[in-house]
Amino acid sequence: MAEEGKRKQARRHHYLPQFYLAGFTPSGKKEDKLWVFDLDTGKKFTTTTENVACEKDLYRWEGVTEHEDFLETETFQKLDNKASKIIESILQTKTIPSKDTDEYSYLMQFIAAFKIRTPWSQKQNEELTKQIIRAITNVVTQSEERWQIFRNRALGEEGKDFSKEQMREVVFDESKYTIKVQREAYLKTMSDRLKPLFEILWEREWSFCETQESHLICSDYPLVVDWTIPNPSNKPPGLAHINTAVSIPLTKKAVLIGSFEKHFMSPISKELVGVINFLEAAVYAHRFIFSADEDFYWLKNDGYLGHAEELIKLIQNRRGRPLGRPDGTPH
Repeated sequence: MAEEGKRKQARRHHYLPQFYLAGFTPSGKKEDKLWVFDLDTGKKFTTTTENVACEKDLYRWEGVTEHEDFLETETFQKLDNKASKIIESILQTKTIPSKDTDEYSYLMQFIAAFKIRTPWSQKQNEELTKQIIRAITNVVTQSEERWQIFRNRALGEEGKDFSKEQMREVVFDESKYTIKVQREAYLKTMSDRLKPLFEILWEREWSFCETQESHLICSDYPLVVDWTIPNPSNKPPGLAHINTAVSIPLTKKAVLIGSFEKHFMSPISKELVGVINFLEAAVYAHRFIFSADEDFYWLKNDGYLGHAEELIKLIQNRRGRPLGRPDGTPH
């Protein structure tokens, strides 16, 4: 029997909240089914919002003084609950809250959180940490003198017999050893990571736009950014760059677009819908895209609109080549 008063742990953590995914079902209700495209396998299927965009114990923080799933239940769920009401109001009034309101602040926090709450955000942090460890190891093992200074400071008496050759083997020989980065190390930094993202998004001028002729999709990384001017340097766009537009689909028929320079007019063209769908699926999606229908449109390089099947095949063919990732780097 469980201890009296012990909190039930939430094991299935959604990195895309169910209320948000509901906007990409035919009815707009979370109990309805939506189409899921698996870009790794090329398969597609329908399921409810409960079964997608989630991972077991994604935000579980072992050893924390609060309950171990407090990030899920006390942080993200509370933010999602506030955001759901704000977005519902936006959809009804077709108006974005003014910048001097709490509603605007919560909306920007909700949007910024997409940058840090996905499993791939954690994995990117793990890879960066491993790169730093390898770089430091390269430096401190260049000479015996450097290694002894580092070893004495980092390992103390217990590491006196640990050689620099052993250190290099542990760090670089992946056939024998694995560098394991604790999830908690990333979770501790979430609030610090959120603040600059929030400030950048807050400064943008946001437009609420609807589409009439075609529908929007979303991916497992729905916050996308693209240049609004030609980019001759082939430089990847970032959230802080001028002459860029950030888009976040709200539903299959509505999207928020943020820019430093201009407002976007509603309704948006089917071509712009096609651009957003292409960015969601081919550039920013890690594995899954979600759609209210089995087919959707995207804008091809020749200016014509293509169908979902064509885009999935294109992504499958190019998965071994650089497509770009949310951090602007090839995968």
